[in-house]
Order: sequence, then structure tokens, then C-alpha cells
Amino acid sequence: MSSAAWKQCFGSRRFDIELDRAVAELDSSHVRHAIARTCAETQTRSRAVTEATHGAVEDLHVLGLEGPQLGGFETGFWRRSRLLGTIPLTMTKNPKYPAAAIPYLMIRGAASAIDFYKKAFGAKETMRFPGPGGTVGHAEIRIEGGPVYLADEGPGAGLQSPQQLGGTPVSVCIYVKDVDEFARRAEKAGATVLRPLADQFYGERTVSLQDPFGHVWHFSTVKEKLTVEQMMQRMPQ
Repeated sequence: MSSAAWKQCFGSRRFDIELDRAVAELDSSHVRHAIARTCAETQTRSRAVTEATHGAVEDLHVLGLEGPQLGGFETGFWRRSRLLGTIPLTMTKNPKYPAAAIPYLMIRGAASAIDFYKKAFGAKETMRFPGPGGTVGHAEIRIEGGPVYLADEGPGAGLQSPQQLGGTPVSVCIYVKDVDEFARRAEKAGATVLRPLADQFYGERTVSLQDPFGHVWHFSTVKEKLTVEQMMQRMPQ
């Protein structure tokens, strides 16, 4: 491994002088092997950090935003990660929720939608990354602990809102503590009731809503834990 490769691996100025001196004095293969092993361990640690995260920056790439367009991301850790093949895949450090499919909503007017979700659904905003022209490039909220991602629509990148599609083929399901109170608050804030509150044969009390931005939501509170056999017995004929 060359001096340039070692410095590229470590990617930090504080190693440069010591690496140059060590390379100039190297005569034995075991020392070279030791440095190569240290470099490999550094790469392993970096990859471990990356694997502990998930894909919000990857979504920025989908939007066509590269490192240099993000105001200096190409320097520092971003550059070293790219050189090592360990580009970070998250905007949220060490997420506390388990691996899951997280809904990612494309919205016409994402900033207004965040305000609505706070008022109607009691959402908590956990991060917001600005996009061009005052748009939302990426944001994360939680609704009773459930994570939801959202961003402004990006027609050029194929990121279409319900208005562009003429509706939405996907809906979001979230379990809440008290669906009755939840539904009352949401309807008062401006949500449209698609299916009113009702007890379901499968042991849940549910409501279906549409927000002013065209997305459809199903909220449920579990009343009974039933087996499939019990559900089939209760299912309306």
C-alpha cells in the first residue's frame, strides 16, 4: 500500500506527518503489514457506523442533491466516507426505532403539512433539511412515536404528490392510544373523515382520514387481541 493510499484511508491531516515519516523509514514488511491492518480496522469501524444508520441522505441523492450542492458536505467526513466507500446513509443519528418500512410522503407544501400534522395529529418534528427556494428537502416527524418522513414534491425526480397523481394509491396506518380523541382533534384541525370511528371485527377501533394535502391515514386503537380464527368467526357474512 502506498503512502497516498494510507493517507487516503485515514483521511485526517493529523496523520499526514507521521505517515510520511513512517513510510520513509519503512524497511521491514511486518511494519507495512501492521499499518495496512490498522487501515483495514479503520475502514471496518467506519462501515460499522454507517451500517448503524439508515437512508435519509440516500433520499437526497434521489432528489438529485450531491455532496458539493449541500454546502460543504464534500469536505471532511463526507469526503473520507466517499473515499472509503462508506457514504453515511442517514440524517438522523442512531435512530431509536427498530428497522421498519417508514412512510415517505411527497407533498405540495411540505412546510404547511408539518404544521398541520402537529395540530391535527400531535406530531413531533425531529428534523428538517432545507431544500432550494425555501422548500423542504427532507423532514422527519413522529406521530405517537411512529416515524414518518416527508418532503416537497420533486416532479423532475419522479417524486410526485397526490395532486400530481390525481390521488394516492398508498395509505399510512398508525396505532394510537385513544383513537376517539385523536379523531376529534384531527377533524377539528381540518382532516376529512373517509371512514368514521367504528369498532372492527378484528378487535380494533379505527378511523380513516384524508389530510388537506391528499394523503390518506388510518388510525387504530387495539381493544382486543384476537386470533385469526376468532377474527374469521366475527367477520360479517
